[in-house]
Amino acid sequence: MDLRHILTGTDFSDSSKGGVRESLRLAQASAARRVTLLHVTAEIKDAVALRQRMREWLQGIPEYTALDDPEGRVAVDLEQGRITSGLERCAARIGATQIIVGPLPRNFTERYLTGAIAEQLFHSTRVPVLATRAPATGGYRHVLVPMDFSDNSRRALAAAASLIRDCPGAAAPDARIELLHVASIPGGARTTQAGRSLFASMAQEFEEKMTEMARQEGVEDLVDGVRALQGVVQEAIPVEARKCGADLVCMSSSSSRGFFGSTVDAVLRNIDIPMLVAPAAPLAAG
Repeated sequence: MDLRHILTGTDFSDSSKGGVRESLRLAQASAARRVTLLHVTAEIKDAVALRQRMREWLQGIPEYTALDDPEGRVAVDLEQGRITSGLERCAARIGATQIIVGPLPRNFTERYLTGAIAEQLFHSTRVPVLATRAPATGGYRHVLVPMDFSDNSRRALAAAASLIRDCPGAAAPDARIELLHVASIPGGARTTQAGRSLFASMAQEFEEKMTEMARQEGVEDLVDGVRALQGVVQEAIPVEARKCGADLVCMSSSSSRGFFGSTVDAVLRNIDIPMLVAPAAPLAAG
């Protein structure tokens, strides 16, 4: 996780304020970190007045006033057009290393057809995206990382560990990562004795493999539990996040997209905690 330059968007709503506050909270950990606050609008009529409004809006956010040299470390910026493409253009232009947004979809069409802002960014940008409704006071203490044993899930694990270790207040003794593998056994087989026996014989192997991956990534000291279960991946992850009391889910954006989105999209729609999505590794040139 590279948090040198955090980009966060706002439309001055309460739902976007949570992402802004988390961006500013993360910036407090190092004087070298900068935040760019971006407002995307269909038409920019008076850029000077709009930037002034953004500065005045920031004055009411406690994490902003708590920063040393807030005006020098927090820039305000504008883009014209669609929100997602505006965030992408700004990220490329300023060299953002992290994007933080509010995850709430605006309407039915965005939620189920075109995707909410966070969901679109998960698949369109090469920058890690954190979707959150509020700042993580005290940092992230219990992170659930679903694993499929790919290099992309390794990237998610590394990002989760980096966020835990780096954030102010997050390096507490109780901060931990829980690893989860969901085996998608065909529906009919899940209910048969043979299917249950097959999974039981594989579960220990899955858990040992997750433990070994954590060791290889040098984060075994943070891993407090590994669990393998059978089920539908996008359904099992939100359920397990609630059961274990996780305060963050960290995944990779590697899942392919269909008409109703991908696994990460489905998980975001069904959890009420922040979600960090690490971009998948770029495909090698053929």
